[in-house]
Amino acid sequence: MRPFALLIALCLSAGLQPVLADDAQLSFGGDQFSAGQLPAITKPVQHDAFVVGSEVTLSGEVSGDAHLAGFN
Repeated sequence: MRPFALLIALCLSAGLQPVLADDAQLSFGGDQFSAGQLPAITKPVQHDAFVVGSEVTLSGEVSGDAHLAGFN
């Protein structure tokens, strides 16, 4: 039972890292990933955009799909 609880704790802490950070951005293969409290993508994205946070902003042109998840 203890290893399972440790695994859950690690997953929760890893999942909360973008929320605890100011902003985290990663670009890979033309896709843009952004996470944090107030994540924003303001520059054009070649393929897909993925944005996760409390207040999500997408103001740049996205040639592919835009995937947004936020509370506001």
